[in-house]
Amino acid sequence: MEPAARRFRQSAALQCAAALLLGLLGAAGFAPVSLAAALAASTAGLFWMVSAAGRVRTAAALGFFWGLAYFSAGLSWTYSSMHVYGGIAAPLAAAGVVLLAALLALVPAAACAAAAAVPAPRAVKLVLVLPAAWALGELVRGPWVMGFGWLSSGYAWGESLFKSWAPVAGVIGLGLVVHVLIGTLLVLLAPWDRRRVVLRAATACLAGALALTTAGLEHIVWARPAASLEVRLVQPDFPVAAAAMTAGAQRERTARVEAMSSRSALGGRIDLTVWPEGLYAAAMQRLPPELIAPALRTAQRTHGAVLVNGFSERAADSGARTVQNTLWLAEPAAEGGDGARLREVYQKHHLVPFGEFVPVGFRWFVDALGIPMADQTPGPAGGAGPVTIAGVESALSICYENMFGEELRLWWRHGNPQVIFNVANLGWFAPHAVGQFTQMSVMRALETARPFVQAVNNAGSALILPNGLIERSAAPGAQNLDLRVTTYAGEPTWFVRLGNAPAAAAALLLLAAGVLAGRLGRARRAGTKV
Repeated sequence: MEPAARRFRQSAALQCAAALLLGLLGAAGFAPVSLAAALAASTAGLFWMVSAAGRVRTAAALGFFWGLAYFSAGLSWTYSSMHVYGGIAAPLAAAGVVLLAALLALVPAAACAAAAAVPAPRAVKLVLVLPAAWALGELVRGPWVMGFGWLSSGYAWGESLFKSWAPVAGVIGLGLVVHVLIGTLLVLLAPWDRRRVVLRAATACLAGALALTTAGLEHIVWARPAASLEVRLVQPDFPVAAAAMTAGAQRERTARVEAMSSRSALGGRIDLTVWPEGLYAAAMQRLPPELIAPALRTAQRTHGAVLVNGFSERAADSGARTVQNTLWLAEPAAEGGDGARLREVYQKHHLVPFGEFVPVGFRWFVDALGIPMADQTPGPAGGAGPVTIAGVESALSICYENMFGEELRLWWRHGNPQVIFNVANLGWFAPHAVGQFTQMSVMRALETARPFVQAVNNAGSALILPNGLIERSAAPGAQNLDLRVTTYAGEPTWFVRLGNAPAAAAALLLLAAGVLAGRLGRARRAGTKV
């Protein structure tokens, strides 16, 4: 071993510093840089160091410091919500970003520690154990326990050839496949195992099988074009409402979206107008009729539906009032009828901690930020029933619900949605949050093989095709985005049918294979039979 390499192996400080740098590099796999190769190099470097770690606590430290840098850089947009809108002092807001990153970094730390604890050869850890532990960790951080899958590794590969795995195994399965391939490349390129012909041949066969399967999945047609809708996304670029709005401010907002909605359409017809999240800051039942009328007038004027976000309020059985973040649909009267009507079609299920519900012990924090409507009640996952918009069965979501593919797939319990709509307000955050948000929307389109339409208040309103390509996207600022949306029909994808079960099962099988390989190796070296 070279003296420099030996010094590096023996210095925990140098290794942790390298892990920090690799974590910063990994964050470049996501917007605004969006360089997936950077994430691949980062993961490869971390896996290589962890596979050589002699002690579990060393591996855990490497994973933690990698995650600390990765999440601090990747989630730096949260600083804006705390400092700019929450009024928290800059040092405290920066500390808040780092504390959030430190909490999330416990997951890669645990994954690396678990991999180091498995008594298996280094090559087995690289190809089987580390990818499996990483996938299980992302399931824990996302849908299983923590509910925050932002920056899951698979999102960085939504525009690559590997995206063909998304309809089969979702974002977690896609990440697992990429990490196995990274492990195989490290084994094949490593100088320390070039004389181990059987190992190298088996590794090459595994890499080849995954590559061929990836290419084959690319040719599967998961859905076919169905109806066509003329859709207008209104992006008004409202300032964030950090507190309850005055009646005058609310009138200005509704007048603005109505005026934008009334502009002539290039095609002369609009089947659906979508207004973003953040228009109303009070329950619709408490608003005067003149503030709701713009949606009804727009529906009548365009002879199409208008999808509106607002709050709903109702009395609970206990007598208390419950508030829900709701999507409403304004529809024109049938021919010969009088007036338009407004009805609830979806109540948000996955609420944002601190923004929409208050975790125990954090009331002071929410009060400091001045977030309105911070005590909300979730609606049913996947909606309460099928929703038909402009004659097309649709799936609906609000803001960061586009992170939860496991919940979006529940819309298929009611039928077979042909398009997905999402409304969001990302004005609370730094601009590059929009790019990362869109990367998650791309993955939802891939997993379901359905077009994904997102209407965002400030930037990034877009149409994403079922193959993950962004057909059109709006730049920052106030504007309309007029789209011809081709909806898609067909049998549900494997992911819609099975969710994360295939990815979890594959990860557990790889982990079991790694443990078994380690046992066989120890038995062989000891000259015993297993």
